[in-house]
Amino acid sequence: MFRWDDLARENQVGIEMFNVKLFFTILVGLFSLSSCFLWIKSATVEVFQDEDARGMAGIYLTKSSSKGTVDVLKTAGEQTRWNKAAAASAAAAAICQVALTWITY
Repeated sequence: MFRWDDLARENQVGIEMFNVKLFFTILVGLFSLSSCFLWIKSATVEVFQDEDARGMAGIYLTKSSSKGTVDVLKTAGEQTRWNKAAAASAAAAAICQVALTWITY
């Protein structure tokens, strides 16, 4: 026998699932955009050599640029830091996609 409260309950579950799917879709978009920004940042970051650092022993690996002298080792370290953040953001997007796929089916 048809009951109106059963229909209302099914409709409420459908709305809740829609909200959960929308939430994960928004998270995927945000994490994907942030990983894109972070990887662009990691590819373009430059750390310039401190010209005032006197009295330090060692060999400096540098590269001349139109902006100044780039410290290659410090730049590589900074790129690593930005790459880690980008990879974490991409991994979070992938996890949200897995959750979204699991919810959908």
